[in-house]
Amino acid sequence: MDCDLGDLGETSLTVNENIAPVVSPCRNIPFAFQKKVEAEIETLVKRKILIPVNEPTDWVSQMAVVQKPNGDLRICIDPRHLNIASKREHFKLPTLEAVMPQFINAKIFSKLDLKEAYWHVRLDEKSSLLTTMITPYGRYRWSRLPFGLSEQKNSEVSQPLRELTKKDCNFRWTEKCEGAFNKIKTMITNIPVLIFYNPDKKLKIQVDSSQHGLGAVLMQEGQPIEFASRALTPTEKWKPLNQAPRRLQNLLRSNHYDFSFQWVEGNSLHIADTLSRLCNQEEKQDEVFNICQTQIVDMPDPLLERIKQETDLDDTLSKLSKQIMNGWPQRKQDLHNTIKPYFDFADTLGLSNGVILKRERVVIPFSMPQEMKKNLHTAHIAYDGMMRRARQTIFWPGMADEIRQMAETCTACQERKPMNQRETLIQHDEGNVPWEKVGADLMEVDGRQYLVTVDYYSNFIEYDYLSTTTSQDVIRKLKGQFARFGVPKMLVTDGGPQFTSNEFLRFTRRWNITHIRSDPGYPRTNGKAEAAVKIMKNLILKTKHNGDDPYEGLLELKNTPRQCSGFSPAEMCPQKSPRTLIPSTSKCLSEHVVAEKKENY
Repeated sequence: MDCDLGDLGETSLTVNENIAPVVSPCRNIPFAFQKKVEAEIETLVKRKILIPVNEPTDWVSQMAVVQKPNGDLRICIDPRHLNIASKREHFKLPTLEAVMPQFINAKIFSKLDLKEAYWHVRLDEKSSLLTTMITPYGRYRWSRLPFGLSEQKNSEVSQPLRELTKKDCNFRWTEKCEGAFNKIKTMITNIPVLIFYNPDKKLKIQVDSSQHGLGAVLMQEGQPIEFASRALTPTEKWKPLNQAPRRLQNLLRSNHYDFSFQWVEGNSLHIADTLSRLCNQEEKQDEVFNICQTQIVDMPDPLLERIKQETDLDDTLSKLSKQIMNGWPQRKQDLHNTIKPYFDFADTLGLSNGVILKRERVVIPFSMPQEMKKNLHTAHIAYDGMMRRARQTIFWPGMADEIRQMAETCTACQERKPMNQRETLIQHDEGNVPWEKVGADLMEVDGRQYLVTVDYYSNFIEYDYLSTTTSQDVIRKLKGQFARFGVPKMLVTDGGPQFTSNEFLRFTRRWNITHIRSDPGYPRTNGKAEAAVKIMKNLILKTKHNGDDPYEGLLELKNTPRQCSGFSPAEMCPQKSPRTLIPSTSKCLSEHVVAEKKENY
């Protein structure tokens, strides 16, 4: 291939043929980027990285445009639907611990970086067609592996209204006020005042707030392009407005806008001020971007009430609460020493019903971290799992180090630390939705028999005590679970007598379940259930060692996010309508959870 790139070989993309191809619509490009995007596409075509497509293709993805720090654009494919259907190659990556011993006698070290690394790998033609993407300038496929993806006049007209806002002025709505109000409405909503956006001219956003609402107008050369206003929520009405400019700056920076701020007197913001005061207080507002606007629901929660009381008693958090209410200074040095550590993430802090929040996470008073650590470790999961759970819900300074220390010093965990593991078996297909495919096995702990059931898709685990190990008792427990979560299409077990009896066969036929039994000579082929048994056995023994409740441990286990997906089993498992004995078409898991799980796995 005649190309200015290197050649690291050819690769192929494989998709699941059972998943229907997706043809995505063309995504709009901001005016300011259109010429740059077209020029970049032409460059990629000349370099034979992109190839124009004229024939029909099954898959059509959207184009994604990313602005680099130097201002240049990077053209990528947005492969979210293609990623769902893609079959991935799995292999073990070397760890630092495994590699470091090889460097014992090394003296010279080199560092290599490959520019445009992905584009040095060729795609075969079939795979290239899979990467077809649609742009405003036509469809293209990748031949190389792509990256994953006038104010003075207004002032005169509004004079009667502005007079009403002056101090010591009696508020009287006169005919002049009514006339000025109607004239302003006509001026700001009719041509030629409303103009089209010109990408070659600078933009100005005029914003203001009142006691009850927010107003904004997008302008060029003093003429408005678009207006916006909305009422403040009850939480926002007490939120210090002097925090708003800083939060807005961070929002604009995070979206790579080049901007500067200018403060002016409020009585000069005629349009934005009017819009902020005329918003409909009764209108239900659409959800907009959230910058630390989490609210704690009104229903009483005894734990949150206790955290609120401990926050009031905590000298540092009491000062922090007042600082959040009064607003933050520009300099860290102006803060009390005890709350200086919070300055660097001040924009993420809020207050709801007396509880301090760091975005959606509850800030824990200094009297309660020990209790929180104990609750996090009730399932006796390792440090990484504890941190995934903690980062979703709670925060206190130094949390990571304290959690690591607890995980490493737990006596029960150290005593039952596993030996070197045998090579992991290749698991069954996990299914497409929760509770579609379920594994079951029996276990014995301290002379008591239990039935362990696990969902292949979400890793959601249930366990039940068995008074006997007969088929009748096992079936009764399974019926209870299937009544709660739905009937699975497939059940995987070993060849135990409970699962091979005629009674169990009648049960699976009556409930329309495909029953798969593992190889009698190699029961470890039921790996998902075997792993669940090991998890539950360790949980029961470790909680018994510490005198804890195993059900509290199971609760935390179900709510700990998995490393492969970022979602906890409890989040993933109930996200569908349960299958019953009445025939129905597939009712799938919520699309965003399926997509995220498959994309990250």
